[in-house]
Amino acid sequence: MKVRAQDRSAAEPPAPAKQELLWPYYARILAICMVVLIHTVAGSVTHSGFGSHRWWGAVLLDSSASWAVPVFVMMSGALLLTPGRWAGAAAFYRRRLLKIGTPALAWIGIYFAYRHWYLDQDFGIRQVLRLTLGGHPYVHLFFLFVILGLYASTPLLRILVANLSWAQLVGLTGVWLTLSSFNEFIGSALGVPASPNAISLFIPYIGYFFAGYLLGDVVVKGIRAWLLVAGVVVATVGEAVGAFHLHSYIPLGKFSALSIAMSIMAYIVLLQVGRIATERGYTGRIARILAGAAFGVYLVHLIVLQLFTDAVGINLQPATAGGLAVALVVTIVVSWAVILVIQRIPLLKRIV
Repeated sequence: MKVRAQDRSAAEPPAPAKQELLWPYYARILAICMVVLIHTVAGSVTHSGFGSHRWWGAVLLDSSASWAVPVFVMMSGALLLTPGRWAGAAAFYRRRLLKIGTPALAWIGIYFAYRHWYLDQDFGIRQVLRLTLGGHPYVHLFFLFVILGLYASTPLLRILVANLSWAQLVGLTGVWLTLSSFNEFIGSALGVPASPNAISLFIPYIGYFFAGYLLGDVVVKGIRAWLLVAGVVVATVGEAVGAFHLHSYIPLGKFSALSIAMSIMAYIVLLQVGRIATERGYTGRIARILAGAAFGVYLVHLIVLQLFTDAVGINLQPATAGGLAVALVVTIVVSWAVILVIQRIPLLKRIV
C-alpha cells in the first residue's frame, strides 16, 4: 500500500498544493497593474477641472484600483498567519525581514539619488532622515514600512490567531477595520491632523492582515461570485461620487467603508479565480514568474513612468485617453522586463 501511494503521488501532484499557490500569483499580478494605474492616472485626477468629464473618467479609474494595496496586505495575512507555517520567530525574521529590508534600504537610496540627479531636488542629511523616518521617502515607498511593520509584528499576531476563537478573531478584525476607517475619516473629512511615521504606518493595516487570513478559505461560486464583481463596480462608482460630494480631487482613502468593502470583495473574487484556474488544470508557470517580479515592479515603476513620458513627451497632468493608455501599458511592460533582467544578475537580484 505504501508503494502504491508513493507511486500515485509521484505521478499526480496533489491539487491542494497548486490551489494554495495559484491565487496569490494572480492577485499579485493584477494588484500591481492596478497600482501602476493609480500612479498613471493621478495627474489627471488632480489636474483636471473638478467635475469635468476628464475628471470623472480619471477618478473612476483611480477608484477602481482602491483595492490593490489592501489586497496585497490581505494576501500576506493569508500566507503568513497560517499556524505552523514557520518554525519560530527567529527563522521568520531571518527570512522575511531581510528579504524586505535589503530592497527597502536599496530603493530608498535609489529614489533619493533619482530625486537629486533627475528631478533636481536637493536634500541634506537631516531632510533625508526626516522624510525616511516619516515613512515617505517617495510617494509609493510608504508600503515598504507597512510591510516591515506587519512582518515585525507577525509572530505576535500569530499568537493571537492561535489563541483566539474564530468569532473573537472576526470581532477583532471588524473592530480594527472600523477604528482604521474612523481614523481616516477624522483626518480627511474633519481635518484632524494624523501623522503616522515609518514606525506606525502599518498599524491601520493590521485589520486587513487579519481579514486576509480569515477569508483565505472562503469559497463563492456562481451568481454569488458575479454579485461580488458587481459589488466592486458599485463601490468604485460610490467612491467617485463620494469624492465629488466631498469636493475632493482624489477618491476616498484605503480605509473608507467603501474601500474596505471593495477590497474584501475583490480579494474573494481573486481567491475564486485561482480556484477556477486550478480546477481547469492551469499550472501557473508564467503567472509564477510574473508574480515573482511584482514587488520589483512596484519599486521601479514610477521611475519608468517618468522617464518614458518625459522621453516621448506625454503629459500626464492631465493626460489624454490615448496618452494614458500608452503610458500605462509601456510602464507595466518595461517595468516587468527590467525586473526580470535584474533578477538574473547575482548581486542586484537581492534588491528586488
